[in-house]
Amino acid sequence: MNKGLTITLITLLSLIVITLIVGLIFLIDNKFTFKLDNLNFGLGSKSTLIYDENIDENFNKIDVYSKSLDFKFVKSNDNTTNVKIYDDKKNTALVKVEDNTLKITSDNDNACIFCFYSKRQAVISLPEKIYDLVLETTSGDIYSEINFNKADLNTRSGDIELNNIKNANIKVTSGDIIINEVDDITIKATSGDIEINKINKHIDSQTTSGDVEINNLTLTTDSNIKVTSGDVSILNGSDDIYYNTSVISGDVKVNNNNRHANVELTINTTSGDIIVRN
Repeated sequence: MNKGLTITLITLLSLIVITLIVGLIFLIDNKFTFKLDNLNFGLGSKSTLIYDENIDENFNKIDVYSKSLDFKFVKSNDNTTNVKIYDDKKNTALVKVEDNTLKITSDNDNACIFCFYSKRQAVISLPEKIYDLVLETTSGDIYSEINFNKADLNTRSGDIELNNIKNANIKVTSGDIIINEVDDITIKATSGDIEINKINKHIDSQTTSGDVEINNLTLTTDSNIKVTSGDVSILNGSDDIYYNTSVISGDVKVNNNNRHANVELTINTTSGDIIVRN
């Protein structure tokens, strides 16, 4: 290559790099936010408390719809219900009690991509009693230390961590699921690990990619666990269950399998190991 051309190219590349560095410093110093459609590329964006109200009306159901908030359900310190929402000021959140149901709607889809200081979330403080929960979100984590009678959760992207539930129906496209204790649970997950400490009655779980781990398992009706790619581990399974396993690529180890049990758990994996300890 011509020496003069090489020098010219090096010079141009150096100028481009210097320009990018200077521009980046300017963005950081000025906390500049660039928006493309509904995507927020803010480098210094910070969410603020946009809603903070106590709820005086009685209810035993919670119905939530959100596009991009995290949700935390925590125990109230003073036996009152309070809802706090942290987001940018463009969020038009709606909170009301209707038909014995606490309804929370947040339709802000201004997704933040590089907002390192932002924590967009709703914190719901509740008195200790049993609630029913319906929650749908496009992108956001769900955390609860509150016990639920029924929980119907649907999220495309986000982790779920729950305490105790009697009946759960969970749909997740991408995200991990952690549950302390549940009686009856149905799960449909595309990508993400599932960890359940204790199941008391029934499980129907279908996972495309991700491991399934159950620490304590007791079943009263026939159940099913199906995984395309991932391991299935049951660390303390009941002796009163027949574990009907099927693996295409992977190993199977079941201790003390009771073929005369009245309840059957079918475990299918395409690629992954199955381990049952009882």
